[in-house]
Amino acid sequence: MTDLVTLRDYFQLGRDRARNHLIAHAREHRSSLEGLEDAMAACVRVEISRPSRRGFRSVSSASGVLLEGGLVLTAGHAVHGQRDAELSIQLVDGRRLEARLRESEYLLNVSGRDWALLEVVQPPLDLASAKLGVVGLGDLVVVPGYPARHGVDPTGRVVLGDGIDILKPIPLVSRVSSVSPLSLEPVAGSLPLGGASGAPVFNMKGQLLGLFVGMSETRSEGVILRECMATGTTVVEAVMAESVRRIAQQDAR
Repeated sequence: MTDLVTLRDYFQLGRDRARNHLIAHAREHRSSLEGLEDAMAACVRVEISRPSRRGFRSVSSASGVLLEGGLVLTAGHAVHGQRDAELSIQLVDGRRLEARLRESEYLLNVSGRDWALLEVVQPPLDLASAKLGVVGLGDLVVVPGYPARHGVDPTGRVVLGDGIDILKPIPLVSRVSSVSPLSLEPVAGSLPLGGASGAPVFNMKGQLLGLFVGMSETRSEGVILRECMATGTTVVEAVMAESVRRIAQQDAR
């Protein structure tokens, strides 16, 4: 009889494999787990709550990353067109903060056109923020997110995050297979499912390279080839610059 493998088991195995891979290759890439841990402090869970036709509220989730100035970058398809939704983010230390949608763009299957910028309503002074880095072909990267609302609790166990405050993201180790558009080939870890959209892509220095937005799958001679599709650094830079300019103009009125 085959034992039933739960999502928690699947993500736990993936988390352990990703962590072991990072430990084994830390010296090779002149990096440390501590540097990546610091970067993961900028990861957030994004919760989208919207009214339904029957009077109840439906709740969905995504992953995201904190930028300077209390801004949050996430996947556009998670929040695009949801102006009536209530948005909040939850930090890795458990704090929950109200957020609002500033801008978003989502064009299906169009590279770089899947992003959203949120703004924390009352950002605390000690918010972490990701720093931008440079991506290179073949680079090893880490994609930490909250697939299917799961994450890592303080004991290192993967759990369903509903009702749990302190929760770190689950890492997926990948390799850059294309720089423009940014595509990643999974190396170690569990493949991301719903809820991981918007997860940051960090290089081994803990610098932000882009956002995970989806998976593609092709078959070649019977072998399944999977790639993570991402919104790249140049798009992130453009979004940040334009959004900061627009926010400044609105605040000046």
